[in-house]
Amino acid sequence: MSIINGVTRLIPGTLGDINSLVSESHNNGLLEYPQYTRPAKFRGMEVPGILLSGNHKEINDWREREMIKRTSDRRNDLILSKDFKNAPVSKRIKGDKNDSMRFRIGNGYDIHQLVKGRDLIIGGVKLSHPDNIGLDGHSDADVLSHAIMDALLGALSLGDIGKYFPPTDEKWKNADSLVLLSKVVELVKNQGWEITNIDSVIVAERPKFKPHIELMKNNISKITEIDKDLIGIKATTNEKLGPEGREEGISCHAVALLEQK
Repeated sequence: MSIINGVTRLIPGTLGDINSLVSESHNNGLLEYPQYTRPAKFRGMEVPGILLSGNHKEINDWREREMIKRTSDRRNDLILSKDFKNAPVSKRIKGDKNDSMRFRIGNGYDIHQLVKGRDLIIGGVKLSHPDNIGLDGHSDADVLSHAIMDALLGALSLGDIGKYFPPTDEKWKNADSLVLLSKVVELVKNQGWEITNIDSVIVAERPKFKPHIELMKNNISKITEIDKDLIGIKATTNEKLGPEGREEGISCHAVALLEQK
């Protein structure tokens, strides 16, 4: 087999073209007997001396280093800094390449029940519902702030808001969710990341949110310390479907993009 491999690389029009040099350098089968793969010079190109050495250990070490470098250049998304052994062999690269991951994205979701005797606070703004109902929860149940918090935490794999502000802790009873959001923002910054932008959508049949969107954006902007033009807040009905459509509750979805400092 080694003789066939060696011969085919010397015959024009077969496997031995210039563009195959890099690919062959990472192919175990073609380098089973590396001293036969190519002459020292091939069609005007210098073959790496290591491939002509016949030293299989050095060739394997060299191949692994080149594989990391080549994958880093071509497919950064396949490089994992931890738990790579749990990934399929075809999807893992040894080595810590986390420094090259400058952006992280996270999504968050929250929903709270509408009940009598509670304020309706969303985005730090107290709203008036036609049926005089508000959102039930351990804190002020601000679904927008909660969804944004979960998006920020999720982007950095830091868990969810229940981990930091558990409903069993009386410390957070009726807490202002903007204060909680400020603590999450501080955590993100301490991890070495900055918020690039936020997008969100509130799902509710009533009340009308359009008159309050700008004030909500201002509140979130002050806490996150990013321009309000980088904060998207939208509202939609659920067309009378589901718990939001039946006005049993209000939910919110949020997405956050972070950039490493």
